[in-house]
Amino acid sequence: MKEKDIAKIKHLYEKKNYIKAEILCKRILKKELNSQVIYLLAHINFSRGRYETALKYIDVFLKSENNFDGLLTKVYCLMKLKRYDHAINILQKFRKEKDPEVLTLLAENYFGNKDYNKSEENYLKAYNISKNKSKLINLFNFYIKLKKTKSALRILLESNFAYNDFDIMLKIAKQYALSQDFKKSNLFLNQIISLFPNKFDIYHKIGINFSIMGKSKKALYYFNKSTSFNNAFGISHYQASKIKNTIKKNQLDSLIEVYKNYKEIDENYIFLGLAISNYLEEKKQYPRSFYYLKRSNNIFKEKFLKGWNIGNEFLFFDRIKKVFDIFQRTNSICCSSRITPVFILGLPRSGTTLIEQILSCHSKVNAHGELPHIHNFFVKNVNYLFNREETLPDEKKIKLIARELKKSYDSKFSLNKLIITDKAPLNFMYMGFLKKIFSNSKIILCSRNKNDNILSIYQTFFANLNYKFSYNLEDLQQYYNLYEQLLIFWKNHQINFYELKYENIVSNNTFYIKNLLEYLNLKYEKGLEQFYLNNRPILTASYHQVRKPIYNTSIDKWKHYEEEINFFRN
Repeated sequence: MKEKDIAKIKHLYEKKNYIKAEILCKRILKKELNSQVIYLLAHINFSRGRYETALKYIDVFLKSENNFDGLLTKVYCLMKLKRYDHAINILQKFRKEKDPEVLTLLAENYFGNKDYNKSEENYLKAYNISKNKSKLINLFNFYIKLKKTKSALRILLESNFAYNDFDIMLKIAKQYALSQDFKKSNLFLNQIISLFPNKFDIYHKIGINFSIMGKSKKALYYFNKSTSFNNAFGISHYQASKIKNTIKKNQLDSLIEVYKNYKEIDENYIFLGLAISNYLEEKKQYPRSFYYLKRSNNIFKEKFLKGWNIGNEFLFFDRIKKVFDIFQRTNSICCSSRITPVFILGLPRSGTTLIEQILSCHSKVNAHGELPHIHNFFVKNVNYLFNREETLPDEKKIKLIARELKKSYDSKFSLNKLIITDKAPLNFMYMGFLKKIFSNSKIILCSRNKNDNILSIYQTFFANLNYKFSYNLEDLQQYYNLYEQLLIFWKNHQINFYELKYENIVSNNTFYIKNLLEYLNLKYEKGLEQFYLNNRPILTASYHQVRKPIYNTSIDKWKHYEEEINFFRN
């Protein structure tokens, strides 16, 4: 066999032309056995995700050449096949107690085996020997996976990279932000700027922190600072337009020119379009505003939501009813929780953040924002809802799921205030389960004029991909119909909830706040109407709006776009 044949196989492999590389390997092996070709075949099959086949080839190779690289390849195959014990046995035979790479592999395999103590031990050894950045990040990620956020932050702060490395400083800033210590997060972000002044996107991150903290003026300053470095930085323009949607004509013309000359159709381009739409709306140029809005939404759906269609939602809504019907037959009504969950739900942009902001001012209420726990629990434990191939779970399994949901949810809270709010809008999908499982819970359904609600959703760019239906008006219309049908289903099953209309809270907020408190068995307290003065962190798309007194300019806003959106006239 000639060396040029090996070189050709390697070239095809590097170009990811695995099929041709495999054909050439097998052609050579028909003429003569060659360990190097067998080794390459193992790697080709590994790259194609054929791990069992790769393992067979590497075992053949190891019979003739029992070397370190071959054994490592076998370890990687075993890891992909989740045969962690076998991989650990091989790694331990290396006798390389001071090799950071071997220690890291051991840590990964112990983690796969859920032996977290030994996993941590080996990650620590690898890092302490090498003290390099990659091993630090491995250890950091280990703690994050186990939700040991304090340990994750500590090891970053104690490292030699904490005050001079861009990536590590950014991770520290992010961890402080996730723990809602935004002052320390901004402190590190400002330190990054002092070391890396050209990183203009850091100004944007500081702006986001100030937005969450309710400090809109400071947030606007940093968003504008970001765009002063790069006028094409769309996401900062978008955030600035949400705080202050007024802009001078020459500035708007300049921004439109940037948009026209922007060369790549990417997420930044989408945000530029959304910012321009917001500025044009303030100038009452509604047809032009809608043009940029629709274009941005269309691009996002086409580019980032491939493979999704509204049919997925039809399937889900149908299946949630079937699962609940079985749940009803189990008579699985759990006892009261030690806490009183107040589930604030409804479609997005229906006033859920506003209602939670008002309740957060009450001395007996602990506001927790948009908790993902309920939805994540159903995703993890009720596969039937999300996978066409799954079969309907039986009564026994559903009963166990209900008990586990209550147990896991209660364990999340250790509070002095026993009334907690959970403002995840899409929990309306699980309303019947919530009312039955948490027998002492209270459910507030926020509703709004249909046309205003649909328009507001369409005008909002959500960070959460649970809102895939929000980027196309026809999808939105169909989703709204599914939502209405599900509410009828819950009512027919006598699931009680308190419905609060956005228009009512705007027109007579004191009266409806008192009514709401009566439903929650809470006494009225002064200052609830000044909810906008509460600077608690808010992590939803409404964090700017709820910092202002109640206003009515968003009521009947859909009429400005009646000509652009045909179904509004139906």
